[in-house]
Amino acid sequence: MSDGLVTFLNDLSVYEDLDGTGRTKCHQRTGWIETADGQQISDLLDSLLERQLPHDGEPTETLLTSAFMHLSQRFQSEKSATNGPLCDDQIRERVVDLYRHLGEHSRTRHYLLSILTLVGGAPELKQFSELIVIDPPLNSLEASLPFFPLVRSKQLETEALFPRLLDGLEHISVAAPILDVANHVTRYDMVPIHPAAQKTTQLTSLLSGISGRLGALESDPGDFHDGEHDISSMVNDGIALAVAICDALALIGDRSAVGKINQLLHLGHRRLRVEAAAALSRLGDKTGTQTLLELAEDPSVRLRVLAYAEELDLLDRVHEQFRSSLSRAEAELACYLAEPTQFGISPGTIDLVDQRPMFWPGYDEPVECYLFRYTYTFAQGTFNNVGIAGPLVHTFTQNLADLTPEDIYAVYAGWHAQHDEMYEIEVDQLTDRQKAEVRQFENRLWSDGYEDVQIISLGFFFEENALIASARRNGITGTAVVDAHDIHWHPAGVGTRPLGPEEVYSMYKGRKLLQTFNPED
Repeated sequence: MSDGLVTFLNDLSVYEDLDGTGRTKCHQRTGWIETADGQQISDLLDSLLERQLPHDGEPTETLLTSAFMHLSQRFQSEKSATNGPLCDDQIRERVVDLYRHLGEHSRTRHYLLSILTLVGGAPELKQFSELIVIDPPLNSLEASLPFFPLVRSKQLETEALFPRLLDGLEHISVAAPILDVANHVTRYDMVPIHPAAQKTTQLTSLLSGISGRLGALESDPGDFHDGEHDISSMVNDGIALAVAICDALALIGDRSAVGKINQLLHLGHRRLRVEAAAALSRLGDKTGTQTLLELAEDPSVRLRVLAYAEELDLLDRVHEQFRSSLSRAEAELACYLAEPTQFGISPGTIDLVDQRPMFWPGYDEPVECYLFRYTYTFAQGTFNNVGIAGPLVHTFTQNLADLTPEDIYAVYAGWHAQHDEMYEIEVDQLTDRQKAEVRQFENRLWSDGYEDVQIISLGFFFEENALIASARRNGITGTAVVDAHDIHWHPAGVGTRPLGPEEVYSMYKGRKLLQTFNPED
């Protein structure tokens, strides 16, 4: 038994009693798995099979997750190696046994399914299909992850997947990714006919049920507050499956499904309406084509509409206004804001603030740059800010709306730019010489009447250094950036989302960069 494995098993035993620092070290120590050989992996799997393992959100399960993530990465790296397959029959059997041993309440066993799809041989995919049908992960997000290697591959052992994998359509957690794989192998001509071509009756029945359920959720979501189901998960699962079914029916070419797909056009979810309209257009339905063209007006789905329009040779029928670079930039920002990591929904309004071509850090040629003011209206009030599209798509939580367009561009440019000679160092990490420079900068602030000076960091901008500090001036709190030539002061203002030191220093850097690249401006 290797030292790494002995340490890992001990960490599993004591993990729950450790503090945050101790747990972090445990996670770091699982890294040995990425370089483990076949025998070490076999020993690891055997050892875990002999233990009662954590599940259902127990703290120690997070350590098991780290181990399985590294194990998946080990098989991913092995796939491109030239020294033979790592996953032999014995290891594959242990992976399957461990998956079953963890049980349905495990929140980490889906990584073991990923090992099977990453290896991707016929025995692994056959076993994967069997587990998906008889014992799938219960959580939809976790269940979808092992399917990613399949929908990214251009060569699959399709006979090992189908038709058995289609029997898993009865499980809501895996129904959508199963169809995604079936659609993928059809689209890339890996199969002569769609694997679900004989299941159109089942698919249209499923689609009808989803349409009715989503319609009921839209009209009265209160009816679904039963304490057992999260409405957002229900909606997401329904939409994902409806999208996959629409794609499948269009690829199969079953025109008898037109009526059922048309029902989706009356729902409020815009992404779903786009997918339904595209599927209908593929099936030769004029209503679907017209709806698809009209949906280009909506920035939140415009990019998807344009992609489908190009695929269906309809791009010249999309209104010229919505094909312009400005409309595409607006759509990019709207899609970014609708991501789950941002607001999760598109803004109520989005309006152009400024547009100009500029030389931008990282680009050899001028880039068309766009600033958009976007607004959300919530029950608690409104939220608005200014985001950028063009050289990057981004927005800040801090309020940029009161800045000039030039300074807004500067904030984004300074935040976006990366260079080995641009970085910041905390005060406690400075050398004695650098600390002496900081004291000189600080003394300038005090002598110029600034009060309550708090040093944040020392910035290194090519051959010029600058001190970043919070301070008060004339009773107003703000951020000061001091370099050899000047003091750049930005008061915090009276709003609830003032610019902080990071944004002010980004503005400082961005001004210098943009002035250097665009001297005429």
